[in-house]
Amino acid sequence: MDTILSQRQMTEEDIKLRFITPAITAKWDTDHITMETRITDGRINLKGNMVVREKPKKADYVLYSKKDIYPSIYWVEEGHFRSVSREGGVLQMIENKVAIENKLTLTVREAAEYSNIGINKIDRMLRAPNCPFVLFVGAKKLVKRKEFEEFISSQLQI
Repeated sequence: MDTILSQRQMTEEDIKLRFITPAITAKWDTDHITMETRITDGRINLKGNMVVREKPKKADYVLYSKKDIYPSIYWVEEGHFRSVSREGGVLQMIENKVAIENKLTLTVREAAEYSNIGINKIDRMLRAPNCPFVLFVGAKKLVKRKEFEEFISSQLQI
C-alpha cells in the first residue's frame, strides 16, 4: 500500500496512528491503555508576588499492567518516542536528549549538574568580567561547554 506522506512529512498524530498505536495494541489489552492522559498538574512558577501554573503535561499513551501499579507512560515529541518511569514514587521524565558532552552550550543548571558546582557559584563566575565561557543569547546566559571544561581543568580552587 502506498503512503500519502513520507515519515518526515507526517504530523505527530499521523505517526501515532500509523506506527505507535498499532504496535501498542498488538501487545496490550485496550482496556489497559489510556490516551492523551494528564500526568502532571503543571509546574508552579513564582514571578514576584504572583504564582503562575504552567500547562499540565499530557502523555500520549499510558499503559497499565495491573490496577494500582505505577503505569508506563509514553508520548511522541518532535518525532521521538519518549517515556516516563516512576522510581521511589517520583515521576521522572526519560527523554532522548543530546548528551551533555555533545552540546556546544549548557544552561547554568546543566553546567552545575555536569561539574558538581553550585548554580549560584556558576552564576557568579559567569558575571565576572572577561569570563571565558559565558555566551549571552539576549539576556540569557549560557555556558560554553569546552571553554568551561578547560577553565575548570586549569583551576586548583574556585
